[in-house]
Amino acid sequence: MDANITTIEDIDWICHLTVFCAIMGFLYFILNIQTYLNGRYSSAWSGLRLHVWYAIPIYASFLLVLQAMLLGGKAYQDLKARQECKEEALRVALQARQAPAKPAVVEERPYEMPDYRDEVMDILERAARWPSKLARAIAMDWEEDEERTKFAVSKAIKGLQDDGAISRLALNIEGKDIKLYYKRDPSLSGLHKFMETDTARKLRARGTDYTLAQPGESVSDIVTKDFDIELETGLKHDLAEFTGRMADARKRTYVIVPTQAEKERYQKIIGNPAVTVVLLDEF
Repeated sequence: MDANITTIEDIDWICHLTVFCAIMGFLYFILNIQTYLNGRYSSAWSGLRLHVWYAIPIYASFLLVLQAMLLGGKAYQDLKARQECKEEALRVALQARQAPAKPAVVEERPYEMPDYRDEVMDILERAARWPSKLARAIAMDWEEDEERTKFAVSKAIKGLQDDGAISRLALNIEGKDIKLYYKRDPSLSGLHKFMETDTARKLRARGTDYTLAQPGESVSDIVTKDFDIELETGLKHDLAEFTGRMADARKRTYVIVPTQAEKERYQKIIGNPAVTVVLLDEF
């Protein structure tokens, strides 16, 4: 029976048929009893025999229908439970489809700070720089975020200082106190190049023509029509050659130094009134 029952309507039809057969069997039994009591049968035996002849199939059918009703009731409960499960699954699926999709969780890998010591040294070989300039140049070359690059550059600078590869000067440039880093080497070309670039920029801003000294020439670092400029980093160990040239100078000459301490030191060793010692920021 379970194999033929597929819907609630099938079970309802079985239940209705069962009730109908039960009622008809019961009415037939009452009718036969009433006929017997009214004396319509020739004898009690003939009435009972006729009753049994017709009643037994009906009673058997009644029992079969009763069994069908019980089995139908169980099948009805099973089918109802299956339909409730299907409806619940459909409801959950609809809710999941209507709910906003959760954003995919992307596991962020921890930021690994790069080692920029080689890049810092490469820049300082060309000219001295302060940290923000170094970070900006490296960030542009590597297409990195400048703020994040600053931390990596600071770490690289500290490591190079600890190794004795670079040094630092505290300067005041255009009213701002900065820490200028340069590569430590006998020629001090990085720091000297920075001072040369900054002085040349100021001369161009004033509209003054100038000529830069070429390597091996025995002339001032920067020559103009009206005055000469000597760029002194203050880190030379032997100043004999320099003081000799300044003592013989006849053309107005400016000696540019990076710090106040160096300015005072050079003023003491230069006695020529044609030579004036000034800070890089004062020129």
